[in-house]
Amino acid sequence: MAQVIDHFEIKTNKVLGKGGYGSVFEATDTKTQKLVAAKRILLETEPGSERSRIILEADLHQNLAPSPNIVRYLHHSLNDTFLWIFLEFCDQGDLTNYAGREDGLSLSDKLEVMLNISSGIDHMHQSKISHKDIKPSNILFTSRERNIAKLCDFGISNLIEKCEGSTKGFTTKAGTEAFMAPEQFAHRDCRDER
Repeated sequence: MAQVIDHFEIKTNKVLGKGGYGSVFEATDTKTQKLVAAKRILLETEPGSERSRIILEADLHQNLAPSPNIVRYLHHSLNDTFLWIFLEFCDQGDLTNYAGREDGLSLSDKLEVMLNISSGIDHMHQSKISHKDIKPSNILFTSRERNIAKLCDFGISNLIEKCEGSTKGFTTKAGTEAFMAPEQFAHRDCRDER
């Protein structure tokens, strides 16, 4: 079964993943015939402020300068029911799948992946964006680039400059508990003043 949004043919029977706000499907860019990922986020049940927060995900990703360590944004489409975000297709899955491959990862591979993740986070911070949900399922890989980790899912990201001068966004618990910074549990200001 396929659905067409703009110039993307979405294979709604090929689910790549599911999260708190939506699902990700395999799709084809009909202009290039390349595989892409199509993230569908349900809007209709969300109150107005939450709807704006969800749409911010596409805006932040669209305005972020390209980086080899960020899943590439391609396009987004909005209607009354769904926000669709079209992204680079990462065929090697997330960090858990990648690290659990039969051949495993050597120490140098692990270090390379960690440097990639750090580079992606740094790129976001240089662009004044805080990811707020770094975890294995939000780190993806492609077969085109060995050991190149790519950050994805900006669902709870925000602009850092919106938080400067106040603690909003830094003291609020956000993210997946198993991967959150310890200071978020202590209800302390989470800003790093370095």
